Amino acid sequence: MPVSFLANGQREKYDRFAGPPSPQDLARYFHLDDAYHALIAQKRGAHNRLGFTV
Repeated sequence: MPVSFLANGQREKYDRFAGPPSPQDLARYFHLDDAYHALIAQKRGAHNRLGFTV
């Protein structure tokens, strides 16, 4: 991905965590709650299973 528009300091930090992610951050960004599971169940079909997830 082009990063030439970033300042040098921003470029060095790009795509890195500022520190270890907390358990709350992991749960917020990487786990699906019940509402998302219900939405996925509605969209589930052989023709779009992978496409909707991605």
